Amino acid sequence: EEPDNNDYRLLLADCYDDNGEPERAEFIRVQLALANLSPLDDRYDALQDAEEIALTKFGDRWASPVSQWVEGYSFERGLIEKISVTLPRLRRMGEKIFQYAPIRTINLLEDAFQPQ
Repeated sequence: EEPDNNDYRLLLADCYDDNGEPERAEFIRVQLALANLSPLDDRYDALQDAEEIALTKFGDRWASPVSQWVEGYSFERGLIEKISVTLPRLRRMGEKIFQYAPIRTINLLEDAFQPQ
């Protein structure tokens, strides 16, 4: 309901901590920090490294089940907010996708199998 309110994301991070997923909690906090820092900030590079390590190690797991329904996705402030998907797939799977992630940006792809 308030997608720009980071307090809810911090509460979610606390829930992940409380339920045995400290890596996911830390990832949310790292992305929130990056979203609010200038790339010139001394902490930026270390946070960006932590983000990349977490995504490499856990990103596929955290992205499921959304990743099975889209051609591409990206995390913003700890959650999947951007997806790339064909219109036919969005029509079929859109409701499920939106149940699992607070999607704010959709990149519509051409359907490779659509007759010209």
